[in-house]
Amino acid sequence: MPSNYNDANLTGHVRSDIVMLSSMLNGQQAHVSALERGRNDDKLTLLTHISVLLTTGDDNAPLAHSVHAVYGRLTPAALECLVCSENVPQTEQETKGTQATPALPDPGRLTSIPDAGDVNRGSQLLDEWDKADQRNYSLKDHLRDVFQIFSSLKPPSATESLEAFSFFIHRRAFRKLGWRIKEFLTHLNDSPFTVLKTVDFTRISAQQFAIPFTLAEYDLLQLSKFPLGDERPVTLSINSDNVKDWLDGFQQLFNFLQGFFPCPREEPTYALPTREAVLGGVGSIQLIMKLKPVLKHILLVSGVESTLLCAKASSSSEDSDAFQFPATPQASRERQPDNDRATDTKNMFAAEDVKDMFTAKDTEDTSAATVSPPSSEDDEDSDESSDETAIENEDEKDNLPLTFPHTSESVRRLLQSMYAILAWQTAVNSLSKHLGKFAEVHMRVQFFECDRVPRIKQDSRMKAKLNEIFPGLDLGQKSFGRMSRSWSRAKVHAEATLMAWVFTQSKMDPSKFFEEEIPIAASKQCCYLCYRLQEKLNDFGSLKFRLPGSHHGIFAWIPPRDVPNQILVELRSDLLRIVSDVSAQHSRQTSTTNFPVVNES
Repeated sequence: MPSNYNDANLTGHVRSDIVMLSSMLNGQQAHVSALERGRNDDKLTLLTHISVLLTTGDDNAPLAHSVHAVYGRLTPAALECLVCSENVPQTEQETKGTQATPALPDPGRLTSIPDAGDVNRGSQLLDEWDKADQRNYSLKDHLRDVFQIFSSLKPPSATESLEAFSFFIHRRAFRKLGWRIKEFLTHLNDSPFTVLKTVDFTRISAQQFAIPFTLAEYDLLQLSKFPLGDERPVTLSINSDNVKDWLDGFQQLFNFLQGFFPCPREEPTYALPTREAVLGGVGSIQLIMKLKPVLKHILLVSGVESTLLCAKASSSSEDSDAFQFPATPQASRERQPDNDRATDTKNMFAAEDVKDMFTAKDTEDTSAATVSPPSSEDDEDSDESSDETAIENEDEKDNLPLTFPHTSESVRRLLQSMYAILAWQTAVNSLSKHLGKFAEVHMRVQFFECDRVPRIKQDSRMKAKLNEIFPGLDLGQKSFGRMSRSWSRAKVHAEATLMAWVFTQSKMDPSKFFEEEIPIAASKQCCYLCYRLQEKLNDFGSLKFRLPGSHHGIFAWIPPRDVPNQILVELRSDLLRIVSDVSAQHSRQTSTTNFPVVNES
């Protein structure tokens, strides 16, 4: 390894170097502390919730892998948003460019959404949320519809409108929601509640929870067979004698939820959910949100983390297509068929039961006097994690730790998977504090999109070059093939594109940006390179970008257009240091080492 990182002569161009090095490290984790934004960052929180509401999936991409980024602000006069459309892949065919002279990404196009403030159409979308037969929506069309609904959220009917908005957004996100439910119930190769029942709960501290329930929610509690008292209003009690009954209740509740939003057994049979399924599903989600303090109390018990960790270790996992260090990868394993956890039809709600349960007006006040810890309105913070299907939402007011101990990674992962299911309801709930403002402001929405990036040519001689520079890696043909596949899938990330565009525009016309701080939300936590780009742009100019946080995973990454060359050189140096550390570590080891894999964002 050259003593000066910048002396490493790789491809002949810093842009191609970054693509190549990030492709080598694709799926790896940078060994730095994950950073999270402050929970009182209201500007970024609003944008993050808007980003969640824009993430729905379609028949071709039910998990909505593509990432978008949102920049904006709420002023007394307007809600202004600029949405950058998705990560930008490369063209299918190689262009005439070379590694030494790669073609730049497309400069992009900025268009306005002219009818984003159409109040009448927004009201119609809410009134007819269960009527549309359309299954797939482009990001631009869905963006327009969401902001039209924002425009219609005005008193005195705003509360009822929010409820309809929840039905509307969950119906559109039904495919992604269904897969998130399945992931939660199967990522341990068994239900997490079945796994948790093997824990010794004799030392769990007895606790009571006073949580107000609607009549529909109380009926669902009974139908799920949670251990309830005989009197109403209900005070929930958990102790060593009934904790496993609680786990059975959670299992049944999630079974109901999966029945309302199932994954198809055979793609692409994605049937639009019925009105009754949406009502039942949203009602189940709202109940799960209220019961989170109980589940968290269970997860804090000693022995839970080790039990979840063992279950995860013993579960079959799929091979990643990430670049492997060293060159010889582990033997391939056949993909295990998914264990369909279809809900037992005997436990499903009938359509009429769902109508009665979730549409009937409550006639009884089920509130209770506060018993520690008190419940409250869910006011949750959300940001996307490294997992491609998880949005992490943490409670701020349930008097339980916002984060679990550092050693509780498996517990955190389980909660993260559950919060991903609740993300849309969390985002809808968050709008309640802005309803008064939405009624008074003008909606100004712009959409930024780019064409595919000209493919950067790969050089077959690079394997020898890399082995010369990093002899400790001992790269073989299989490893180099993995790197080449990652290279071909490298993208320009949406948040990086948006940061670079704002940075360039501010240099051309500083009056466009009245505030020095530029919050940018993305539909996932940003990767290591996007976060490093933010830090370097902040050091370079007067604007200060703020991203939701980073999981510090490294992915095959194409630098956006108009990033100063000095910053590109620094990013390349960062990657060279990481590869050098990996090479040195491998040289010291006598056995095969595989690094932890992070799912691509």
